[in-house]
Amino acid sequence: MMTPDEKNILELLQKQYSGLSWDESRPANWELFLSGFHPEGRIIPSARPIKIMSPQDFVERMSGLKKRGVLRSFSEQIKFYDIQVYGNVACAIVGCEMTENKLQVTHDISVINLLKEQRWVIISQSWTSVSEEDCHLCGPCRAGL
Repeated sequence: MMTPDEKNILELLQKQYSGLSWDESRPANWELFLSGFHPEGRIIPSARPIKIMSPQDFVERMSGLKKRGVLRSFSEQIKFYDIQVYGNVACAIVGCEMTENKLQVTHDISVINLLKEQRWVIISQSWTSVSEEDCHLCGPCRAGL
């Protein structure tokens, strides 16, 4: 059974991933995606060398890929998650399946650090690409949505 804080965090994550999805008939909802981040939040994509960026910089990067036709469609679905809450600090580990241009399917695991003021907000999110076989947690977690 989930605690109220865990439920709030999961809802925030579901909104974030929903806002990040688009295709020819439905635009990305960048406002929804950004709404879960603290104004000074940070994103660290899987590409190396490490590049730390603001969520707004990430949106501009993804929007540019769409405008140039590199990413005509994009969706990301949560496959599993584990949320740990300690007072007003939380960490979520989230495994996702991404589909780019309705053809290319890849997987990643994100580590998301959150803090609670009046509501939970994402302070940082980093991720790494993994194989489908490695897109799982070691130990107990909640699978699928």
